[in-house]
Amino acid sequence: MDLAQALQLLANKIGRMPSQKPKTLIKPRVPDTFEGSDPNKLEVFLFQCQMYLAVHSNDFPDDESKVTFILSYLKGSPQDWFQSELNHVMTSRQLHDWFATYWTFIDELQCLFSPHDLITNAMNSLESLKLRDSGKATRYTIDFNRYTRKTGWNEQALTRQFYKNLLDQLKDEITRIGKPTALKTLQDLVATLDQRYWEHQLEINRDKKASTSNSNSAPANKSTASNNRSSNQQSGGSKQDNQQQQRNKDQQKPTASTSATPDNKPNPIAKFLGPDGKLTPEERKCRLDNKLCLCCGKLGHMVSDCPQLLKPKVKACAATVSTPAAPLGLEKA
Repeated sequence: MDLAQALQLLANKIGRMPSQKPKTLIKPRVPDTFEGSDPNKLEVFLFQCQMYLAVHSNDFPDDESKVTFILSYLKGSPQDWFQSELNHVMTSRQLHDWFATYWTFIDELQCLFSPHDLITNAMNSLESLKLRDSGKATRYTIDFNRYTRKTGWNEQALTRQFYKNLLDQLKDEITRIGKPTALKTLQDLVATLDQRYWEHQLEINRDKKASTSNSNSAPANKSTASNNRSSNQQSGGSKQDNQQQQRNKDQQKPTASTSATPDNKPNPIAKFLGPDGKLTPEERKCRLDNKLCLCCGKLGHMVSDCPQLLKPKVKACAATVSTPAAPLGLEKA
């Protein structure tokens, strides 16, 4: 016996050995119930049932057990239909073919509750299917491929329809790169471009959150700094209070430019005076150029004739004239 024959015998022996891991350890999801209101859901329902039966094949040794299992997940109109048929079987003592044969039962179920015109429904579904702004290209491709084999369209027609309902930004990218002629190649390219788009959107959202977080923390930092300043002010409060009191005293001292006249009236020319109590150089030059009085700033006279300076003298003279003469005999010798 050569090596090839020995390996063949060993392979046959291993193939006849029972599996060490029984399939029943796998726990698939139980099918959803089918109530017949949406005929398009029948295909999904049958797929779920077939997956469950395949995993638990040891629990369903014949067709009748498989049919019974699927019947247990029917509701609404489908349940009413098959229930009435089974009641008739119990009365007539004659089983229908669909009860004893699994695939006959599937055909009966599809004939009664699936869409009647599968081709037209598939074409209408493809034409109305669009990739939305908030949608993902993967979901769009899955829904598109679900109807492709039912339409009977060729590769070129399917590729054109798939490209037609894409978003404009994806079409722009495809135009820049180059549009594939094969449907599978086009779908792979759209998936890659769409993935890059959503990754970029994720980066934008992350940057926005970071900027928002920084803007929210800024007032908190400012508040902390304000508290620190307040604490420092309280700790040195007595020193600053003394300094503030001294400044207030200094401000209350009269200056040459803001001091009042002897009769406690504001000086009308205080705004034209410098710190030394004299006219500022600019104001003095302006008055000389315009022949204005250096005292009151009015036109028509000089400082020596200024009424502001003559008023005290006039009052003094009047006081002297109005003083009564001393009585005779009281004058000094």
